[in-house]
Amino acid sequence: MTSAFNRLHRSVQNVLWDMKWTQLYQFQVDSINAWFDTESDIILMANTAAGKTEAAFLPIISSLAENNGFGSIRVIYVGPLKALINDQFQRLEELCNRTEIPVHRWHGDVDSSKKAKIIKYPSGILLITPESLESLLMKVGQDSRRIFSNLQAIVIDELHVFLDSERGRQLASLINRIDAYRQDLIRARKIGLSATIGDVDIAQKWLAGNHENTPSLIKSSQSNDVELLIKTFIDDSPASSDGDGDEIINNNLISIANHVLTHLNGKTNLVFCNSKTQIEELADNLAQISKQKKLPNQFLVHHGSLSKAFRESVEYELKSDRPCTAICSSTLELGIDIGEVDAVGQIAPPHSVSALKQRMGRSGRREGKPSKLYLYVPVKKCNEKTILPERLYPNLVQGLSLILLMLGQEGIGKWIEPPLLFEKDYSTLIQQILSIIVEKGGIQASNLYKLVSLKHVFGNILPDEFSTILKSLGEYELIEQVEDGDLILGLEGERIVSHYDFFAAFETPKNYEVVSSSGAIGQVEGREGFYQPDSYILLGGKRWKIVDVDERQMKILVEKAKGKKLVQWHGGGGNIHENIRRTMYYILQKKIIPPWLEANSKIVLDWAIQEFHRNNLANNYIVNEGNLLHLFTWTSTRANHTLYLVFRSAGLAASEVTDQGIAITIQKSNFSAIDAKLILKDFMNRHMNPEDLCSSVFSEDIPAVGKHGSYLSSGLKAKAYAAKYIDMDEALKIVKLILKK
Repeated sequence: MTSAFNRLHRSVQNVLWDMKWTQLYQFQVDSINAWFDTESDIILMANTAAGKTEAAFLPIISSLAENNGFGSIRVIYVGPLKALINDQFQRLEELCNRTEIPVHRWHGDVDSSKKAKIIKYPSGILLITPESLESLLMKVGQDSRRIFSNLQAIVIDELHVFLDSERGRQLASLINRIDAYRQDLIRARKIGLSATIGDVDIAQKWLAGNHENTPSLIKSSQSNDVELLIKTFIDDSPASSDGDGDEIINNNLISIANHVLTHLNGKTNLVFCNSKTQIEELADNLAQISKQKKLPNQFLVHHGSLSKAFRESVEYELKSDRPCTAICSSTLELGIDIGEVDAVGQIAPPHSVSALKQRMGRSGRREGKPSKLYLYVPVKKCNEKTILPERLYPNLVQGLSLILLMLGQEGIGKWIEPPLLFEKDYSTLIQQILSIIVEKGGIQASNLYKLVSLKHVFGNILPDEFSTILKSLGEYELIEQVEDGDLILGLEGERIVSHYDFFAAFETPKNYEVVSSSGAIGQVEGREGFYQPDSYILLGGKRWKIVDVDERQMKILVEKAKGKKLVQWHGGGGNIHENIRRTMYYILQKKIIPPWLEANSKIVLDWAIQEFHRNNLANNYIVNEGNLLHLFTWTSTRANHTLYLVFRSAGLAASEVTDQGIAITIQKSNFSAIDAKLILKDFMNRHMNPEDLCSSVFSEDIPAVGKHGSYLSSGLKAKAYAAKYIDMDEALKIVKLILKK
């Protein structure tokens, strides 16, 4: 052990001896020294299961062990998932078992009597989600000053998850509110833990908040070998039904299921899908094929629409010695402890390098073991009727682009997306306004503005905007002003904050609960009358027949069945960064076919390259194809959407303009490349601001952004929509390139 080990409290040293630790990793040594030698915040970057939790908590617990006095929460640990909090609770209890430092957890599944005890006798380490922290601050009000009077540290796990999300902005505001109670005390230090951060500077600014000092960055030098396979499946058959619920057979997914069964059976693996519907369909295919081959079904399902008990049973199986594979969503992307994972599968490329890297990192956790990734790419073989953008097989090219950017190969540097900062998140700001009013029992508008004016979160919301927001909230009776000038809740505000889902900053759709005689299975989205008795659903990897539907309680009773019908869940694929699309262009232009690709991938990539060069797409940005006009943009989701709005604002109908990902396609009689260029030139010359572009398309019916966005004026709705979905700078770059040709 190193000298850093000697800086730890004797009780902590004894715990490590008990755990049979023989050494500290260098980044753990650096973390210990940074904690004791500086007063700065810290960001710890290391692969999943590399020891980030210990790197953060060994020095913190050592500091607490000197004086583990009660009377205040000493450390807050914030995790994005209840399951992750439960895992960390066990780990921290083990680390603290000789120090007499209490470890508490607070989330929806924790008994209310335990929560009441924490409030009455605050102490030790509190593990909590952002939503529960919101609830806590509203519940205790200004008693927060006592509860957090001797707070020393706030540890944020999976920091990258919070940098560009509603939950992250909510969390940053909550931390700032706690800091505000402690202005006359020693500032609690922040420690962020992550495996993947695309822009460290943004992460440092987010973590620092309104504090001026830049957090220290400590990175692990450990890296795993990587074994990967891009496996492309080519479907050239016509669509057909399986005769069992009238579902269209997905031949590629059946082929993928056969490959998964052959190569991932008998081990512990994770297979990620980009949608819950695809998860359920793949799991059903695996169950049916296993049955046909008289094999045990070792495939489980894990996603956010399954019941807590269902998900926990899957996590338990993954931790056991029995081989099993979970077909899952991003719910298993984060650091929940599920033991050793042999390999990771990914069905179709995800929307980001960050997601692919995070998912691949779930395997190879044992020292000396490589990270294994199977990227399955389903493609439909193109013919003479297929439009040009699809003949470039963007699914495969995007998958290769992600891998080359992740690994830094073929002349392409290693890269991960920077967080996309959304600095006009009025919806989350409204939540924080209402929450603070409850917490304070009323507050002056000027003091409220000071409390929410947090750099890099709501810092770009100007006083005039804030006043307009307050005025809108007053008009909708969310707030009102009393004689002394304090803002208090109005009738609608009281209704909103009393609802159980207020604590979540993100929108949650209304769901039907699906139950069988054995208990809860999960939830499905749908409107009244959508589900009928004697119809079928597929949930949890099993086939169910609907027995009864209770519309009032939104509950569906089911029984096991042979028939099936896929459930459709809402949810987009996420924003794709322009660097991914430009790398796709680079691959096709430079005719890059890596030698390690398997045969089908080489064949399909060669088809795409031939099509790219046959149409001279290295030089042509606009291509006529019959009655279609394709503008090849090779840019981000947001920039493409901006150009879509440009053509809509010029009078084209929504049905006439389609975003193809790598291109914008216009289908309009007698619409030529000259017409397109005139529209783009006019857009460039007018210097239109994004709010005006938004208003010109939607008029007064501007889509609300976020959970509380409907309470805003049209002008603020336009600003929020523009900030989230429009990228004028990138769109103008593309317009200039198109007009040059």
